[in-house]
This record gives sequence, C-alpha cells and structure tokens, in this order.
Amino acid sequence: MGQLVENLQISKSTASTKLRRLLATGVIEKVLLADKRADFYQIKKNMWSMNLNQKIKEVRKLRAITEEIPPKELERFEHLQEMDSYCIFLEAELEILIKKYMKFTKEKK
Repeated sequence: MGQLVENLQISKSTASTKLRRLLATGVIEKVLLADKRADFYQIKKNMWSMNLNQKIKEVRKLRAITEEIPPKELERFEHLQEMDSYCIFLEAELEILIKKYMKFTKEKK
C-alpha cells in the first residue's frame, strides 16, 4: 500500500478504500511474501476472462426474468421481448469474445 500511496500520490485512506473495493470485487488478491511484513497485492490470474464470465452470469440472471413469464403473456410486453432478445444476443457474443480473448492471450505468449 505504501508504494501505491507514493506512486499515485494519494492518501493512505484512499488507497485502503480502493484496495478493499478491489479485494471485495475479486479483481486483486493479497499475496504473502517471505520475510515481508507489508501487505502485497496482485491482479488475479485470468481476471479478465473471469470478468467476461461474470457478465454472462449477469445476463443469464436478467434473462431468467423473461423465462418465468408465460410466452402468451410475454407477447404483450414488447420491452420485455426486446430485453430477452438482447440477452440472447449478448450471451452469445460474450461467449465468442471469451474464446477470442483466450486465443489472443495464448498467441501473445
């Protein structure tokens, strides 16, 4: 945290708040280093593909709303039909994006 405060020229309280938020959202993890008393952090491995997978889960939760509505009733709600179509589209595109990203990261190495 000391390095963050110094390099970013922010207060300790701001750094602490931001680190807690990043830990809570799963972006970073605490790392223990031998013979070091300070806390160290790193971005989680596969964080960005995990982020895309999380977005797919969120889209599926949203789509679950329309799946609970009987098809005959869903026909009456154009905005819900549009949301359902959007979710189907977005889920498919995110899955393609994950595959592209994984291929990209393998090629980059």
